Amino acid sequence: MNAIFLLTPSKRPLDLVAHRLGEGGLSVEEVSSGRLRVGDGDDHVFVFLEQDAREVPEGFRNLLGTVASKAAVVIEYSSLPLLRRVLDDIADDAGLSVDNDHGTLLSGPLFLHRLGWH
Repeated sequence: MNAIFLLTPSKRPLDLVAHRLGEGGLSVEEVSSGRLRVGDGDDHVFVFLEQDAREVPEGFRNLLGTVASKAAVVIEYSSLPLLRRVLDDIADDAGLSVDNDHGTLLSGPLFLHRLGWH
């Protein structure tokens, strides 16, 4: 699986993610404490909070350390079309940062724009 990282100012980011994705028509199920399975048919991604800063990309980790109230949300995916749908539903927020784990760290809207999705 691949991973993408979201830096969000939300105090309850998984609740917000679950709400937005559920409104977007995706199935959202808590499969373990703090781990969501988000699906559309046979495709799924996992969404969870990363508690260990050593598990996120270095640039993202540096940004995470600057603002204590922000949370690191990880999306593990193998389906790029489903990831696109998930990001379309949740990443169009200027207060959110996205790191693709390949050297790109941008605000949510800029990330979507850079990919040509918006």
